[in-house]
Amino acid sequence: IIGKRDEPEASKPPVRVEGLEGYFVEKYIREARIGNRNESAFNLALQLRDCGLTIYQAASHMVKFAGRVPQAQNARYTEREALLTLKSAYSRPKREPAEVQNGQS
Repeated sequence: IIGKRDEPEASKPPVRVEGLEGYFVEKYIREARIGNRNESAFNLALQLRDCGLTIYQAASHMVKFAGRVPQAQNARYTEREALLTLKSAYSRPKREPAEVQNGQS
């Protein structure tokens, strides 16, 4: 879905798991419900993009999101859906990063 990078593995920056992007992952996981998971995923992907993560860095956060949102037996939210949503969000122009004060956005 998201093409592999042409750069060697050793030159990739480490995936960040804390900080502003971590805040947004947790925020949108908490907000996700069956019926709004795509919307929550899209909003997360936009925030990750706006925080300055590359699509490759953001992909691991989207996979985490897909694994932790509510699942219905007949309506699973898959990693594939999350990565397609990420790709869609990253096709749009970047906005100014959100400012978070006192743990609120």
